[in-house]
Amino acid sequence: MRILKEILVLTTILILIFSCKKNEINPEVRNYLITAIDSIQTNALTSSDVDWETVRAKALNDAKGLTKTNETYDIIVSVLGKLDDNHSFLQKNNANLSYANNKGNKRRSPYGSRMQIEYGLHQREGKTFARIFVPQGLRDNTFAQSLQDRLFEMQQSNPCGWVVDLRGNGGGNMWPMLAGVGPLVGDNPLGGGQKGNGETDGYLYDNGKAIYVDFNGNKKLLAEATERIEILSDDIPVAFLIDRGTGSSGEAMAVIFKGRKNTKAFGEKTYGASTSTRGIKLSDSLNIVLAVATFQDRNKNIYLNGVAPDVEIPIGDEMELPEDDPVINEALNWLMENCE
Repeated sequence: MRILKEILVLTTILILIFSCKKNEINPEVRNYLITAIDSIQTNALTSSDVDWETVRAKALNDAKGLTKTNETYDIIVSVLGKLDDNHSFLQKNNANLSYANNKGNKRRSPYGSRMQIEYGLHQREGKTFARIFVPQGLRDNTFAQSLQDRLFEMQQSNPCGWVVDLRGNGGGNMWPMLAGVGPLVGDNPLGGGQKGNGETDGYLYDNGKAIYVDFNGNKKLLAEATERIEILSDDIPVAFLIDRGTGSSGEAMAVIFKGRKNTKAFGEKTYGASTSTRGIKLSDSLNIVLAVATFQDRNKNIYLNGVAPDVEIPIGDEMELPEDDPVINEALNWLMENCE
């Protein structure tokens, strides 16, 4: 009987110890989570819309009993979800772990599978038009030069209008995209981003160079095509094509063209991740990718939820051949009317 009582007492003590442990936060986990939340609160575009006291209390409560920092990832995603910005997410070793929101148009674009530059010339009633597709991805200066080479090749035919296809371009590194098609984007400044406090940064194109102007006015060269063609006059009309698969950096390019003179957008509204991002690395190499500024064009128009086309054309679930593509054909019709 005595032994049984001792066993019951010992069991009770162990239960109490285990219960206390479950209600404690591991110091490493606590510091990691607080660092993550502090970084999000300080830098996020929509930070002022969040009740941080409540969010922080819930996150720390949810972390009770956790022993490893990677066990907090779902908690961090939940915190990011409070930002309601449709763009912030977690990334580990360049692989996206999870998005906080996915409120954009989730229907897949049939044009999103294109990973290579596509280009070609179109003839209508004796007039020549050039078309180039800008694919997504983590590209470099070689990609920028390839875009410029295609522009140069088609420019030899003296096209009187251009089609820039951004459909399915879900983002990546925007700077080689800008350096590549820079001769078509018109005069600087090209737009940029606006923080929640009103501060702005900017994008410039200068003789093959894609330049970022930070929120303090400092300029940084981020991509370059060394063999370049001359900037084409704003008098030359440009049609650009967008769809539900145009997102993030693809949307940044759409905003750049949106502000250009003699330019019109065709297709359907973009995904809606029209914000610039900043990566914040934590101690275990987790990268918190935060939306920090909303895209604005060179005319100071803000694009909170994507870019709407000037001419809306529904896009189905199958990719069309260029000669049969209703979006390309409508763009060419407009170019015909506006070419001199």
